[in-house]
Amino acid sequence: MTQENEKKQEKTIKERVKAVLEESQAHQLSSWERHTFLPSISRFSILSQKQQAILDKIELRIELSGEPYVEDSYNS
Repeated sequence: MTQENEKKQEKTIKERVKAVLEESQAHQLSSWERHTFLPSISRFSILSQKQQAILDKIELRIELSGEPYVEDSYNS
């Protein structure tokens, strides 16, 4: 496990969602991400692989992970 993944594992999902909402600017999140997906997953303690992948991608996009975001043309 990388150091970055270890940091993510230390935070709860609720803490990660809160950080995304606090650090993001309005144009960085879609309406669905801000009003449906993030509030929904913040209630869980375990995410599915798909939910985890979406949250990871959102964090990368707003640069919470500290890594530069590169758009994946296959999933866009």
